[in-house]
Amino acid sequence: MKNIIYLSIILTLISGCELVVDVDLPEFKPSLVMNGTISTDDTIITVYLSQDKDILDNSNYYEFKAITGADVKLFEGESLIQQLVESESGTYKSALYPEPGKTYSISAGKNGFESIVAQTTIPVDAPIVVINSMSIRPTEYGGENIRLSYSINDKPGKDYYEIKLYALYRYEETYYDEDLDSIIVIESNANWEEWWYTKVGADLDEFEENSEDYTLSDELFNGRPKEFLIEFDKPYSYSYYEGMENHSDTSQFKLVVKKLNEEYYQYLVSSQLQYDVDGSPFSEPVQVYSNVQNGYGILSSYHPVEMPFAIYDDKLLK
Repeated sequence: MKNIIYLSIILTLISGCELVVDVDLPEFKPSLVMNGTISTDDTIITVYLSQDKDILDNSNYYEFKAITGADVKLFEGESLIQQLVESESGTYKSALYPEPGKTYSISAGKNGFESIVAQTTIPVDAPIVVINSMSIRPTEYGGENIRLSYSINDKPGKDYYEIKLYALYRYEETYYDEDLDSIIVIESNANWEEWWYTKVGADLDEFEENSEDYTLSDELFNGRPKEFLIEFDKPYSYSYYEGMENHSDTSQFKLVVKKLNEEYYQYLVSSQLQYDVDGSPFSEPVQVYSNVQNGYGILSSYHPVEMPFAIYDDKLLK
């Protein structure tokens, strides 16, 4: 009984202690946010402009106010090349064929904001990629699982890569016309879709749980060839005729390997880390990498190579 009285007194004292701290927060001044990527496989440069939020802003976490009517310019080195044109709210575009090894910068100005600028240098060389071999095994659901071996012949020096796999998905709907005695195609299309895969063996990926792409540095294989193994399911290509499904014997894929500039790599890694710890009370906050002066965001670049391959009659066609 005596212990219960002591415990009640302690709990009363603790609950009665309250410290109120007044924090003098500085006045929020909005800044411009720029997001854009320049690559050698795209002749359209697209930049998105928005503004950041006050830390006390309780609106949708993923929605940012677009900046319209801004003055956005593209430079090569110190030379002005073009004025970007606003195609839709907050989206600015320019037609240009970027050159490997060149340094480009984009500036943006808008009344009420401090002007911002960011620059990026496109990697000189495209990745050197070789598709080695393939094996197929049946899955428990009646499909087929493919294991693919490919290699990156890395050059000396720091390099950063992002690897994506795409599959050509076909769909065709037909019916039989008795009068014409022929099959009529109602709908037919084929689209490249980003394809899910898993890594086999030692995982060098910065994003351990991400199986749609592979982002890594060459720190552990600098200047040497590196073999990679991935596994993925063979896609179905559907042809509907009188309720029957037929699956094509040929599957087409393309392995896209991008050589990233270091800023792009740092941005991808830090933004993924911020996403991973979001909402966790036990993790330190993560600052997303930015190369935008006087603002936030990223202007990045990459140099890609596409490696198409097909599987026909369980054989690899390169």
